[in-house]
Amino acid sequence: MIKFVFFDLGGVLFVDDSRIQAKALAKDLQLPPAFVWKKYHEGFSKARLRVMNEGRRSWMHFLLPIFKLLVPRISSRQARLLLKVVDSIFVPIPETVQIAKKLRGKVKLGIISNQPLDLARQMVREPFWSWFDIRIISCYVRLSKRRNDPRIFRLALKKARCKAEECVYIDDRLPHVETARSLGMHAILFKNAKQLKKELERLLKTSL
Repeated sequence: MIKFVFFDLGGVLFVDDSRIQAKALAKDLQLPPAFVWKKYHEGFSKARLRVMNEGRRSWMHFLLPIFKLLVPRISSRQARLLLKVVDSIFVPIPETVQIAKKLRGKVKLGIISNQPLDLARQMVREPFWSWFDIRIISCYVRLSKRRNDPRIFRLALKKARCKAEECVYIDDRLPHVETARSLGMHAILFKNAKQLKKELERLLKTSL
């Protein structure tokens, strides 16, 4: 019997797409999107991403090297304005939020997500935040989702006081889905709201 459904945040409950971020930056800076996308990848660092997600460095720390490739002599004020452009991308996905709403009362809801502190503070302002019984967010627990590293999932199971097979995890990134499955959790690779609804109905044996 499924008792808990855990959601990822970025890419599942909130829009989180680096291509959309790059397009927004291109529009704001009046630069070719292909150029911005190229520089975005040149400035991307998995090491910076990890320390940011674990709350040890800021969102600006992660993005500033990318901004500097786009605006070589960028000022602090310009960097803050570009940060606001990127932050504006992270808005709720209405269709997925609606699915979470329909799950209330049928199961308990939780979050397992990699997020920097800056964005987590932005996300908690959403009205639906209170729907979630457990919120395991990397920047607060100083532990991030990483390939073949189940520790953050084990923490979630401990907090939920549930067996792995009593939980469902939803993520848009396959490595995290595979890690959850390795513990025995039911895991869904999120593609769109219609696909998610169908798979949840199958697992929960109920209509949403």
